[in-house]
Amino acid sequence: MTEKEADPVERTGETGGGSVNRSTEERKEKARNEFMTGLRLIVLLLVFIAAVQFYFSIQGVIGMWVSYQFIPLVNAVYYLAVIIGGIWLLRGVLTNR
Repeated sequence: MTEKEADPVERTGETGGGSVNRSTEERKEKARNEFMTGLRLIVLLLVFIAAVQFYFSIQGVIGMWVSYQFIPLVNAVYYLAVIIGGIWLLRGVLTNR
């Protein structure tokens, strides 16, 4: 009988309990990935809240610093800048990349 026939389990070079170690490592990696995803979502939420507050702060600054007759014009330019900036940030999503 050859060694391969006597030992039908193929060895991968790991020592003792390879499948158990692999399973534990996979679970740890999955938990780590889920933690990082959750952390990214929390940071994204905080950035979104800060961006909304900044948006409304700019509106207040425009109302304070710009003469009342030019407020609609400055607001239009500001809104256009926000739209262009948003499209630029989302260009990868919009082009399916």
